[in-house]
Amino acid sequence: MNNVRVLIDTTRCWADIGYLTPVEFSRAQAKKGMDAALEGIARRVDEGNLLAAFERGNTIENIVVPPLQEVELTVRMLPTVRPEINFIKSNSAFLDIYL
Repeated sequence: MNNVRVLIDTTRCWADIGYLTPVEFSRAQAKKGMDAALEGIARRVDEGNLLAAFERGNTIENIVVPPLQEVELTVRMLPTVRPEINFIKSNSAFLDIYL
């Protein structure tokens, strides 16, 4: 009797919809945190420079009410990649499926 093991690797599918491995997730979150901290520092420097230049007509209102930003919306079907499926001969008496 020929038995088959089915190996299904969905790692690329999960990554395509934003699910990362724990190591990748940690790196992405660390980078996101660093970027947010640097943006916050830059924003505070800009606000300080505006307040320091009050003789040019800058007011607190210019800082408190920021200009509106445009938002871009993208819609797509996910995942865009297929899982990798492998069939291997097995000595098991059952159909083995590994996800």
